Amino acid sequence: MIEFLRREPVLLQAAFLALVNLLVAFGLVELTAEQTGALVGLLAAALGLWARQLVTPLSTLRERRKEKP
Repeated sequence: MIEFLRREPVLLQAAFLALVNLLVAFGLVELTAEQTGALVGLLAAALGLWARQLVTPLSTLRERRKEKP
């Protein structure tokens, strides 16, 4: 299961953001619309950085750094 989530980090990101929105929509967490937007934006940015780290091919980046003078 962990390996699947590492291969599909954006799926985990989308599911987590949907869960946050559902919790607010059903009133399980009391937040204003502005607070919800700020929370979702912050989570999307943080999870987006995490997802990018998992899908970036590191070997290609290392090779390009060596080629530059």
